[in-house]
Amino acid sequence: MSVGLSDLVTLACDPAMLSAGITFGCRAHLQDFQTRSKIPISSIRRRCANAISNTAFRRWMASKDIPFDVIPSAPLTEPHEHHLTIGGRKVDIVNNMITNRQAIHRLYEQPQSLLQIEISIPADLRSQETGSTSDLLVFTLLIAYLSTSPSQTRNRMNASEMIFLLAIPPRRIWRQQRPWSALGVLILSSQDPEPIHLDLCALLPDHRPTLERVTIPVGHAIELSRDWHNLLYMHTSRMPNTTLRFHSPARKANWFVTPSQWANLCFYETQFLMVGWLTRHEFNRINASRTLDDQERYHRRKTPQIPIRELRPMSDLSRRMRHM
Repeated sequence: MSVGLSDLVTLACDPAMLSAGITFGCRAHLQDFQTRSKIPISSIRRRCANAISNTAFRRWMASKDIPFDVIPSAPLTEPHEHHLTIGGRKVDIVNNMITNRQAIHRLYEQPQSLLQIEISIPADLRSQETGSTSDLLVFTLLIAYLSTSPSQTRNRMNASEMIFLLAIPPRRIWRQQRPWSALGVLILSSQDPEPIHLDLCALLPDHRPTLERVTIPVGHAIELSRDWHNLLYMHTSRMPNTTLRFHSPARKANWFVTPSQWANLCFYETQFLMVGWLTRHEFNRINASRTLDDQERYHRRKTPQIPIRELRPMSDLSRRMRHM
């Protein structure tokens, strides 16, 4: 049984779901914020999109009265990571994003071309030794526009649309782990004509993360006397008009945050599709049946892919899951 256009399941993505997914995507990168000098915004967006797809799939299961469990993947090392199980079978969500404007326009003009899209398989799911052969793979697409420049973000903001701006300080002074010492008093200042509301994510002496909201009043600086040892990132919901200054006397350091340094993580005009599913056994069999030409093509791409048309429809999964 293969997937047709009428088999694709479209789910709504409301602002609450988008906001929760973006917040999770930031928190899921806490280890990277501490250890990596540069963190691609595209990587954070992917984690956000994966969180959104996971939430959407749970909502779909609830709407179909399908019982499922949420189990921590690694409670000690990755407390934010969980996986779904249905009838004892682990469910992996394989989500891909389409954010290129021309590609989105082509899909709207030629909906049938959706079936020709090939879903990329992440590295941790490629091995045939990963999980049980009865585990389930659910394939999803998140189709959305991005705002990647300050001007685009301001246009969204002026239209009263949601924005989620992220700024990451330089690692050497603000996010370093050694020597492990306190940041000391932090002085935040701005010349913005409006108050600036910031959510600051920092690390406590025992390496636990903490999130605190602060406000920089118009024409004033504020002093934060906290027992923070690292400043990992900050978030705001309004694009500042001017440069923000963070000053740490203890480290004799300044961080100047210009408008161009903010990355908007929000997705716009979002369409979320559940496009199909396979068991791990079926996925392994399809991969094993690739022709030599296919294998060479996938090797050149470095990321294996599977066409949507080769998947099973979600309606079939819904029927089966009720009896698992």
